[in-house]
Amino acid sequence: SSDLKNSPHVCASSVCSWPYFAGFFDAEGHVFVPPQRAVAYLEVGQKFEDILQVIHTFLLREWFGSGGIRIQTYANSSSLLVTKEEASRFVLRNLLQAGLVIKRPASEIALGICPENHTA
Repeated sequence: SSDLKNSPHVCASSVCSWPYFAGFFDAEGHVFVPPQRAVAYLEVGQKFEDILQVIHTFLLREWFGSGGIRIQTYANSSSLLVTKEEASRFVLRNLLQAGLVIKRPASEIALGICPENHTA
């Protein structure tokens, strides 16, 4: 899997799974709750976009909702962003079920956020 992460040319047949993404998210992901909204945003940044494309394709295949999962390209890096509440909750629940470890506490807190317990 380190070859998949570090390669600027990921093979089109590269396969992603929830356990793979859980490990990847543990190492490279971020859970962010903006002060003005009771929703968790997810971000995974990488120098090479190829691995993010593989994960993006996987998430779009798994997520039956519409929107909220995209790749943002910057000058020297790219980020996979999950910015829609339903998509974030779906991804976090699946990452937790797949064995998320390091980001587990932040993910569990993010799943519990609602307007009643979130203040700006």
